Amino acid sequence: MSLVFEINKLGPIRNSVIKFKPLLLFSGQSNAGKSYVAFLIYYVIKHISEMELMPYVKENYNSEIDILKSKKSITIIIEPSVFNKWLNNNVSSYLKYLLNSENINYDGKIIAKFDKFELKLSYYEEEASAKKTNILTINNTQFYIQSEESISLIIYEIISEELTKRILNTNSKQTLLLPPSKSALINFSPIVEDHVGLGMYKEFLKDFSIIKEANRRMGKRFPPIIRKHINSFFNSILGGKISEISKDLYYSFNNTKIPISAAASSIKELAPFLIAISKYHPSLLSILYEEPESHLHPHMQIELAKLISILHNYGCFFQITTHSDLFLSQINNLIRLNNLKKIDKKAFDKFCNENNLSTKHALPINNIGAYLFTKDQNGNTNITLQDIKDGISLDSFDNAIENLYSQTNYLDSLFEK
Repeated sequence: MSLVFEINKLGPIRNSVIKFKPLLLFSGQSNAGKSYVAFLIYYVIKHISEMELMPYVKENYNSEIDILKSKKSITIIIEPSVFNKWLNNNVSSYLKYLLNSENINYDGKIIAKFDKFELKLSYYEEEASAKKTNILTINNTQFYIQSEESISLIIYEIISEELTKRILNTNSKQTLLLPPSKSALINFSPIVEDHVGLGMYKEFLKDFSIIKEANRRMGKRFPPIIRKHINSFFNSILGGKISEISKDLYYSFNNTKIPISAAASSIKELAPFLIAISKYHPSLLSILYEEPESHLHPHMQIELAKLISILHNYGCFFQITTHSDLFLSQINNLIRLNNLKKIDKKAFDKFCNENNLSTKHALPINNIGAYLFTKDQNGNTNITLQDIKDGISLDSFDNAIENLYSQTNYLDSLFEK
């Protein structure tokens, strides 16, 4: 897995480097650019794994595809330099779209490292049972073609699979962008979506519409532990169920069913995430989750962190921006839990039994990247990769909390006089 983001300038961010990891955690001050970096990563995953890759195929291989359609064999070579150039040429306009602003200054470089590879293609007719069939072969794999329009789509799918495997070391992903304050939009219809020009919120609606259209339990069989913890989250934390009826969402509790729009803000904020993880195996998802703590009681924040840890350990990608010390503290506990597993298995098992945890909650640090965003005296942001072998530093929260407690203690002392 080799994906690096060199940022010279992006909003307030200056001269910073981000290395991709399957679980990325961005914390620090407000207005420091955490969302901007998360959008950069979302952009790359989407432009490798989804239809956003199709323009690359058309721009670079249309002439070869035309030759192929004349029933000739061709070879397509995917060069890293060509792909990276295309990827970098489009990032600035995409960020402006997501942020719904033309005033986003970006100067940087995305480096997706992979060895060049080639696809050997042939297209021919074959007679079978007195009926002619068109067959496309790609590296000796056959595809039966009903229409020539599908040739580009199949080539795109193969290139996408290869790029995802070579750059991200995984299978293709369905992305889900979860921006803050999304709850008012979750029951918008696809017709309304076309008229929403609010960048990240339009992208959220597009992603969520695809997920709502999907059949339940996409792809691999769900591991029982995931089903168990999803159901537990619904029952113990939400106190009910979220269901879909004619593409609209409803919340059911105590033999009562209400539209999701009438549910508590915490239910509405969580609904798209919970629908996605109920339908897709975690290994098929990449989720940009902005401020997952929004509208959640502290207990909910802690339980959500535990659920995210299990999904991550089963292959879900996360890019998370957060201001919650509670959320990060629970992540820290699960990192330390993994350390405990390595040094004292008996103590690990005892702790898990006493706290309703499992091996799949423990977080190895190899696949985690934690970055702290801090502003200097000029208002520019520096991004620091944190050493998380003993957990993520919470220094940016500690000062604020200590100041608050100091004031509380001082006021208490005044009342005691």
